[in-house]
Amino acid sequence: RMVNEVSSPTVSKVRGARAVDGCTRQHRAAEEGERAASARMCRPPTMSERERTPRWADARCIESNREPMHAPLHPHATVEAALSIAPGRKPTSPWVISLTPSTMRFNLSPSASEAPIVRPAIGFDTSDAGWQDTHVPSSWQMDPDVDERPMYTNVRYAIPGLETAEVLREFPVPRGNDNPVGSYQTSFELPAAWNGRRILLRLDGAEPNVMVWVNGIEIGYGQDSRLPSEFDVTAACATRSLDSRGRGHDDVSGVHVLSLQIVRWCDGSYLEDQDAWSMSGLHRHVWVYSKPAELSLVDYAFVTTDIARAHDTSTAIKARLEVRCNYSQAHVVDGASLIASLHGPCLLIPGEDPPARPEIWRAEQSVGAIISSASVSKEDCEAANWAHGVELAEAGGLLTGSAGCVFEVELTSASLWSAETPHLYTLVLELRSAEGELLDCESSWVGLRTVATIEGLLCVNGRPITLRGVNRHDHCPTRGKAIDWQIMLRDAYLIKSHSLNSVRTSHYPNDSTWLELCDAVGLYVVDEANLETHGCLFVGDEGYLAKQRSWRRAFLSRLSRMVQRDKNHACIVTWSLGNEAGYGGNFEAMAAWARLHDPSRPVQYESGGGTTCTDIVCPMYPNEQMLRTLNTPKGQLLSAWKLG
Repeated sequence: RMVNEVSSPTVSKVRGARAVDGCTRQHRAAEEGERAASARMCRPPTMSERERTPRWADARCIESNREPMHAPLHPHATVEAALSIAPGRKPTSPWVISLTPSTMRFNLSPSASEAPIVRPAIGFDTSDAGWQDTHVPSSWQMDPDVDERPMYTNVRYAIPGLETAEVLREFPVPRGNDNPVGSYQTSFELPAAWNGRRILLRLDGAEPNVMVWVNGIEIGYGQDSRLPSEFDVTAACATRSLDSRGRGHDDVSGVHVLSLQIVRWCDGSYLEDQDAWSMSGLHRHVWVYSKPAELSLVDYAFVTTDIARAHDTSTAIKARLEVRCNYSQAHVVDGASLIASLHGPCLLIPGEDPPARPEIWRAEQSVGAIISSASVSKEDCEAANWAHGVELAEAGGLLTGSAGCVFEVELTSASLWSAETPHLYTLVLELRSAEGELLDCESSWVGLRTVATIEGLLCVNGRPITLRGVNRHDHCPTRGKAIDWQIMLRDAYLIKSHSLNSVRTSHYPNDSTWLELCDAVGLYVVDEANLETHGCLFVGDEGYLAKQRSWRRAFLSRLSRMVQRDKNHACIVTWSLGNEAGYGGNFEAMAAWARLHDPSRPVQYESGGGTTCTDIVCPMYPNEQMLRTLNTPKGQLLSAWKLG
């Protein structure tokens, strides 16, 4: 899990490094000729094209019917339950059903054409030959009864059939017997209390893609092995019933069949060429949860905006809390209110119940007018002269939701979060009707802290820090990419016991539970997007795909969805755009999105050198000569040795 790869020193970019701008202009100019050729590829595929190309082989299709990404949700029935959360453990809720860890039925077919077919109402026929039980979460290659083993390559893509650079340049996805398909099936039972509510299915990690059916009804598709895919399955779970008065209503109670398929290789695999064991399957947890259909909490963002120290033991802070809701009809917002409160501070011991903590702040506001789910429009992007404007707007904003409000938080005496003193507060959100009824309730741990680069130094709470850290992979010797709480806890204490204070999620977002643990024990985190195209070296440019406009949506999605999920974690001090993927306009677009929607954290990129897509120069394996040149603009520019 912690590989023998020491992170290089992080060097803030020299202020006024004009030489960098010239390099960026050259690359942008080089892209102009490519844009005309790729314009046709940027448009959505027509129906006939979709029929010829399956979604898992179409680089223009990264999702279908997938819900927008948001902060992790766990609806509580009471405020008392919301206050009982602990790192790695959520209280039992009548609105949440966990489908894992469990045993599911599993089938591995040699190709898509031989994969099981979903049948109406029943899903797959798991009584057919070839089906077996398998544990979830786990990588299917680790199951001794499955006839496929893990693969490892360092640079070269593990995808079969890429014998020459000419073949690789087409980025083909295998369609024959060299692209197995894993099919999963399980069932879940919904109570009658869920009638009239939205029902959502959340897959925390499916590698490298997933197709979803419920009761034989196709639901949707998603890519990105390391981030959740969430789908609204309400309609698929509902059957029309009559009440005692003969009135019709949708009834979701009863047993439902969940069918999933994962294709071993897809177009997204070209963006996931990390130097690690290549595996597949449902490697993170699967959940079903419900939300009020008429009005519910869907997202929130908490950020510390200002710190003013009176002395070391008394700190005044200002913070901004933005809460978003979804509603079915405009009139249901009338009279509804949002109550937000902070409880703490406390220092947590993972695995133990949190101590009692007082309420130190509370505020209430009416749910506001309808607001846009994206805080930047296509027109705004184009007006700013960003060639990547359209894709930037399509990536959405920091928050999702159609209504909400903003709270300005002021505390006269607060305890700050840092790796040395990881003080945390419980944030509780209550959505109430005009009559005061609790409609929805969410909670999470938040830390009060700021991050900034000041005069070339990375600072937390206004004070320079030194990162002493490690890279960490998700890896279990028996379950592959599936990491349980005990492994995470052992890793965190191992890191802390060696007087290290930071970890890079190399080279993809980790499960949210790991970030909760880093919040609690005090570890600075470099949160890295699931993006590596190391194998493109065999076409002569590691950054070949970074320069292709037709892949820009996929690049942006991997960064924007990570930020949208992880934005509230105090432990995250920088966003990383990826690893060993060269350089091109797609990275400029990613950096622009991150700076626009989350200016509270710096952006870094290992292959960015001194270009404008990174705020921190962080070359891999620098020698002494390189380190001595990094304090000059010219040296920073030369450090981007992969620009080609």
